[in-house]
Amino acid sequence: MNGLENYPHLGYVPQDYWTAHGEAPKPDDDYPDDDNDYDDKRFVVETSEKGRYALAKTNLLREEFEQAAAQQIYAFGNPPSSLNLPFRWGTYDGQQYSFQEYLSHAQEMSIVPRIGMVDSQGNKLGTPTVLRVALQIAHGLDFMHETGVIHRDIKPGNVLIDDTYTAYVVDFGLAIPLDRQKDERKHFSPYRMAPGTPPYMSPEQAQMIRIDIDLTPSSDLFNFGMMVHEMCTGDSASQKGRSNDPETLDDRANNFICSSVIRHPNNPYM
Repeated sequence: MNGLENYPHLGYVPQDYWTAHGEAPKPDDDYPDDDNDYDDKRFVVETSEKGRYALAKTNLLREEFEQAAAQQIYAFGNPPSSLNLPFRWGTYDGQQYSFQEYLSHAQEMSIVPRIGMVDSQGNKLGTPTVLRVALQIAHGLDFMHETGVIHRDIKPGNVLIDDTYTAYVVDFGLAIPLDRQKDERKHFSPYRMAPGTPPYMSPEQAQMIRIDIDLTPSSDLFNFGMMVHEMCTGDSASQKGRSNDPETLDDRANNFICSSVIRHPNNPYM
């Protein structure tokens, strides 16, 4: 069992796919969008082949590494459900798309400033529920790291939650096998890039704009720890005016975050 048997169409969608199925990518208000500044990044398409797919815009340069990352994870074994991985790629009207399972029952994780993670009615969730969600994400990251792949953009906007507080990591557009990072730098040379989202970036991610660095799974764990801090407190640990004293956190949450962020050897925030 290598995980591929559940995704028999892993690879590229034929060029005549859209014509054959009579459908094209289109925005769907029922599907959770990413961050507000990425409008229309995610789409839903109906097909007679397998129901509904979720599609995310990509590009030819990034697609090579995203596909390599997904294939490496699938080849390792059946991935946990907390990883909503892409499994097909296609082009429509000059735009590249990656296909993921459509999660109609899930929504983007809701975090309210100065409160933390809340339910659909806006009620603050207790530490046990928050850590239950965080542990699911951690399990998915652990599996991914075992396969030699890193995500590089763990943040609230890339985690979907359903009404049973089941978590799904999405958007693998910046994911890459650890041993392909030098290849990526050659592709994007002479333009340096720092993959990720600034409020959650590890120190080494931020340094990539100036120097060549190969990231490790610890960078994902830093992103993850910053996100868990925000899930618990509603505050970003990277922002000025933060109230991120570990003593204000529940002991269980404090210990959880310490394992990834506070003890990171290069952490400038703590």
